[in-house]
Amino acid sequence: MKLNTITLLGALVWLMANCTKQDAALKTGTYSDLSSFAKNFVGMNSSVNMAMAPSRSGAINQSFNGMGNVAVGNGGVVFSGDSTMDPYKGCAKYTETNNPDGSTTVVTDYGTGCTQTYNDWQSTIWGKNSYTYKNSTSQKGSVFTSLYYYRSISDNFGGRTIYQGDTSTWLSNGHSTSSGNSLYDTTKNTYSGSNSYSDTSDFKYNKQLFSYMANGKYSYSNQKSVQEESSYRYTDGKNYYQAVVTVPIVRDYTCNQNKSGTPNGLMYIQVPISGHEIVKYSQDGVEGEFEIDYGNGACDTLITIIENGKSIVIDLGSSPIMPMKG
Repeated sequence: MKLNTITLLGALVWLMANCTKQDAALKTGTYSDLSSFAKNFVGMNSSVNMAMAPSRSGAINQSFNGMGNVAVGNGGVVFSGDSTMDPYKGCAKYTETNNPDGSTTVVTDYGTGCTQTYNDWQSTIWGKNSYTYKNSTSQKGSVFTSLYYYRSISDNFGGRTIYQGDTSTWLSNGHSTSSGNSLYDTTKNTYSGSNSYSDTSDFKYNKQLFSYMANGKYSYSNQKSVQEESSYRYTDGKNYYQAVVTVPIVRDYTCNQNKSGTPNGLMYIQVPISGHEIVKYSQDGVEGEFEIDYGNGACDTLITIIENGKSIVIDLGSSPIMPMKG
C-alpha cells in the first residue's frame, strides 16, 4: 500500500512538472503570428455565429415566452430578462402566422439591408430568417415545464461588416432544428433547461463557399448558456475545418450590460467567457491544428488561440466579425 502511494505521488509530480514545461514552452504571439488558416477560421466562425444567433437563442426564448404567458394566466410572476437583443429591430419587418397544427411561424425580413454603426465599424444584414416553434406546457405547483420543438430557415440571409477599411461578407441558406425542455419556477423566478440541436447550411464567407454541419447539446438558465457538447464542420470539396468542444463553452447573458446597466454596443453577439475547443483543418493540401481558449469566466471579448507553440490573444469585441490585428 505504501509503495502504491509513493508510485501515485511520483506520477502526479511527473504530470505536474510536464504540464509546467508545456505551459512554459508557449511563447506570447500576436495576430500576425497566426497562420492564414487560423485567421480565416476566426473570421468565418464569427460570421457564422452571427448568422446562427437567431436560431440558437430563438428556441430558448420562445420556450420561456410560452411558459411566461401561461404563468401570467395563472397569476405567476414573469421573469423580465431576455438573452438576446436585435439591434436591427426598428428596420426589419416581422410576420407571425399561427399554423393549423398549433405551431407558430415568425418571419424576419431585413429586405435589401439594415445597417448599424458603432464607433469604427459598420454592420449590415439583409435577407430573411424564419422559424417555426411549438410548445407543450404543463404545471406542477409553482413549476412550469415546457417541451418544445424549433426549426429555423435562412433564405439568402447575409451580412457585411466594414471595420477600419476592411470588408467581410457572409451569406447563409439552410435550416436548423432543436428540441428540448425548459423549467420555470414562478416562486423563485428561475428558468432553466436543455436542448439538442443540428444544423445543415450552405454558407458563404467572403468568396469562399462552405457546407456547414453541426450538432450538439446545450443547457441554460436565465443567467447563462453552456454548450456541453458540440461538433461542427466546414467543408469545401477536400478542404475542411473540423472543430470539437473539449471543455464546455459558457456564454453569460449578464455580460450584455455594462456597469451603467445599459446594453453594450457589441455584446449582443455573445462571445463566450470560458471553454475550449480544438480545430483541425486541411486546406489546399496543408493540414494543421490549433486550439481556442475562451477565457476564465471574465466578461470580456478576448479569446486565446494556441498555434505552433505560441499563445495569441485577440479581441473579438473590436468587431463582431473581424479580430483585432496584432
